[in-house]
Amino acid sequence: MSSHHFKEADGTSGQDTNSGSGVKTGHIQNGAVTPSKIGFYRRVVVVAPSGGDFTSPVDAVNSITDASATNPYLVKIMPGVYDLGGNGIQMKSYVDIEGSGENITKIIGGIGGADNAEVRFLTFQSDSGGMSNFSVSPKITNYHGVVNAGGNGSPKLTNVSITTAGNYSVGVFSGATPLTMDNVKIISENFAVYTPFFGTTVTIQKSSVKGVNAIANNGSTVNVALTKVDGYITGGLQGCYNIYDANFAPITCP
Repeated sequence: MSSHHFKEADGTSGQDTNSGSGVKTGHIQNGAVTPSKIGFYRRVVVVAPSGGDFTSPVDAVNSITDASATNPYLVKIMPGVYDLGGNGIQMKSYVDIEGSGENITKIIGGIGGADNAEVRFLTFQSDSGGMSNFSVSPKITNYHGVVNAGGNGSPKLTNVSITTAGNYSVGVFSGATPLTMDNVKIISENFAVYTPFFGTTVTIQKSSVKGVNAIANNGSTVNVALTKVDGYITGGLQGCYNIYDANFAPITCP
């Protein structure tokens, strides 16, 4: 069957549409395949140095104005280094932010969390407090960067790596509501985990925390299991199971 109405990218018509194995990628014009043409792609916003919807992660997130539980979005960030120039990204509910891997997607700048949202597979480098989660409860998965879990937020950290430097550095600063850390690695020159609030619960499991003050508990309920603790534990632990030091020697639960 030939069609004189169908023209391929080379401008010719009258081709036999029954022959071959379908439309070839070489016959598709650049830019012809757009999110509106592919149903499953409509709620994905791509950030890339070139060829994406945006070159800035901030602009990509800010462009989304109709996200909801029934209309969720994904901001997909391609490999590269994205310098926000001292600005930060404010996450939005029902908008996940996903890099292409902690070692190949790096954002220089801060990020503010949001409820019902996740950040994953990327690295944030910030000199101004890292990821701030005041009164919000995002999921943080396969992420490298500082996490500030203050206020009333209840973040869940999974497969997170944190490195901080400086006399006043803090890897994780917990807030006034529960914080869960699973498979988290923290290396800090001062506080690895700091829990200054009374009446909250912090759970650390299958993790490694290193700092002069590895766990500084100032009134929280801190439970630690299956974790390497390299540094001082102050304030005690309410729950403790199978913790050990940098030499893999068992630590008696304080």
